[in-house]
Amino acid sequence: RIDGADVRFRSTRDAEAAGVRIIHQELNLVDELSVAANLFLGRELIGGWGLLDERAMHQKTAAALQALGCDLPPDALVGSLRVGDQQLVEIAKALLWQSDILIMDEPTSALTGGEVERLFRVIGDLKQRGVTILYISHKMDEVFELADRITVLRDGRLIDTVTRSETDERKVTHMMVGRDIEAVEFAGRREAGEEVLRVERLSLADFNQPQRWRLKDINFSVRAGEIVGVAGLLGAGRTE
Repeated sequence: RIDGADVRFRSTRDAEAAGVRIIHQELNLVDELSVAANLFLGRELIGGWGLLDERAMHQKTAAALQALGCDLPPDALVGSLRVGDQQLVEIAKALLWQSDILIMDEPTSALTGGEVERLFRVIGDLKQRGVTILYISHKMDEVFELADRITVLRDGRLIDTVTRSETDERKVTHMMVGRDIEAVEFAGRREAGEEVLRVERLSLADFNQPQRWRLKDINFSVRAGEIVGVAGLLGAGRTE
């Protein structure tokens, strides 16, 4: 129900026509097209003689990016951008078209701290303009900074909806996992054993862009009894 009326969507276009848009966690961009072309893909502005009005699209793209505090050139190829900037393009694409309900699915998964702050300022502005935001996240600090109400799902079922003022992270975590999470202490100090693997100057070329590297001069070693974690933002090379 939207504004008290029953609705049934047969496609994403139906939802968009009703003022509902979604920012997917997985990037939905075309690397070979410019930033502006991605923002207007399928909704291109047409000028005289039936030609694309690229000037108008670039102007509107620049305004949408400026609202995010982002200075990316509208004519830059999306494939040349780092993943964090691509995420901002995805967000700008959703903000370009006026929406009453905006669904954000893990929008900060590939953003740096500064980019997250920028996004939060935009969310605050949208809230002031009366836009309803459904913010999907596993990051508790973000949930408690942004949300007015918190809904917890577990195994595909609704557990509860509470206001932020009447709960805390411990209670929400309990609802998420169905039990209290206690601090774990290991019995005694453990010593790692002898070195079992050493990697030096590991490099991996980017076959799509020969001038770039997916990995460059990576060094690490692993010792018996260790658990070694590889961490990094989306696109930083952790998967490779």
